[in-house]
Amino acid sequence: MAFPSTGINHRDGIKNEHKLTKQFNDGLIAEMFSIPNLTAEHRGGTTEKADVVLIDSNTKEVVKRISAKEKKKETTGTYDYSNSTSYITYCAENNLPFVTYLREFMTYAKELRTSGNISSTQKSECRTLCKQAVEKTLNSLTSSDIREIVDSVLITPNLGMDYVITIVNTKQMYHFEFTSHPIVKLINDSNTTFFLEKKSSKEYCESRTLMAKVGDNMIDTGIRIRLHLNNGISALLGMSTTNKSSSFCIKFQQDNFESIKEISKVYG
Repeated sequence: MAFPSTGINHRDGIKNEHKLTKQFNDGLIAEMFSIPNLTAEHRGGTTEKADVVLIDSNTKEVVKRISAKEKKKETTGTYDYSNSTSYITYCAENNLPFVTYLREFMTYAKELRTSGNISSTQKSECRTLCKQAVEKTLNSLTSSDIREIVDSVLITPNLGMDYVITIVNTKQMYHFEFTSHPIVKLINDSNTTFFLEKKSSKEYCESRTLMAKVGDNMIDTGIRIRLHLNNGISALLGMSTTNKSSSFCIKFQQDNFESIKEISKVYG
């Protein structure tokens, strides 16, 4: 699956955040939450996980932290829960096995960048080596590795978050607290075994479906994990006019929306 690199998703996301903020202040707060005297403020940005916060008008304290997402249709598209470079930085600083293949590739890419005059063939080879490093990394993860990554990158940053997903074609909104997501129950069960399933037929694939097994039950969590360069190969090699650098990041996305419908309240 190809992902847009033009920034359109980011721009649409910000428009949706502002729209939801206005809807909250126009009466949606009272409909969605049984808490009096709340006002909504837009936040977002790189340092704030919440897109919208609900504030007690009297005490000025933040009562609810909202992540605003948008899907064109219920049956198509994904939305993100988290996108982190810091976990990979932590692993690198502590020489953890997770970054073994990624570090080897980054060393090669750094040497290629400093050599200058990179040909199109060298750039293509570098892209292939990047895909290979990602493939090897994802294939090497054990259940305990996956549990650690899920807990650190997906669960912990989202504790205390509410999600409001707007479906564009139906104009409906689905609201749920992240703590009610099935993945939270699975991660808290020490008997859960995790593994990653590759559903693409491509030789190299940067994403996997997060699967869980409890007893004899195999569970598709509906969540996708992606491991990729946040700004692409060109930026990594110093060949981009837009970005000066590129780093590996881990992204968690919601693929299957049916499980979300089961835990959500619907509005609109």
